[in-house]
Amino acid sequence: MIMKASEIADEISDMSHSERVNDERVTCLNGDGSTRMAYRFNSGPAEGKVLKIAMLGSARGENEQEMQTWMKVKGTEHEQLFCPVRNIDRKSHKWLIMDYADQTGGLIGALKSKVHSVKLKSAVEDSYDITPDNLGVHEQYGTVIFDYPWAYDLEKYA
Repeated sequence: MIMKASEIADEISDMSHSERVNDERVTCLNGDGSTRMAYRFNSGPAEGKVLKIAMLGSARGENEQEMQTWMKVKGTEHEQLFCPVRNIDRKSHKWLIMDYADQTGGLIGALKSKVHSVKLKSAVEDSYDITPDNLGVHEQYGTVIFDYPWAYDLEKYA
C-alpha cells in the first residue's frame, strides 16, 4: 500500500528525534531547533519537500501561522517572497510540509531587491527574524523566506 505524504508525516512526527535521525526517509536539516525541527524527505510522495515538526505546544501555533501566511500571500504579488507551504496537520498543527529552499548565507540584499510592498519592505528592514538562517533559494521563486510564522501579522507593517 502506498502511503500519502500526510500519513508519512504523521508517522514521522510521532517518532523521537533519535528515531527520525535513523529513519532513511528523512534527513535532519536544522540540528537542534528550539521549537521546531526540520527534515527533508528523501523518498516517497513528498520527496524533496521539508517536514517541520513542532517540538513544543507553542510551535504548533507557528506551523498554523506559517500556513495562514502562505494562504494570505498565495496568488498575490508577495507570493514570490515566501517558500510555498504544501500541507499541514489539520487536527493539531503538529507538522507542516513545505517546499525546499537551498539555504545559503548573505541573501538579505537579494530579498530586499524583490520586495515591492511597503508592509514587507518595513518587515525586511526591521529584519524581524529575517536572517540568512531563514532565507534560501527556491527552484521557482529564487530567494525566499522559509521560516515565517511572524509574517501572519503583516498588517502591523503599515
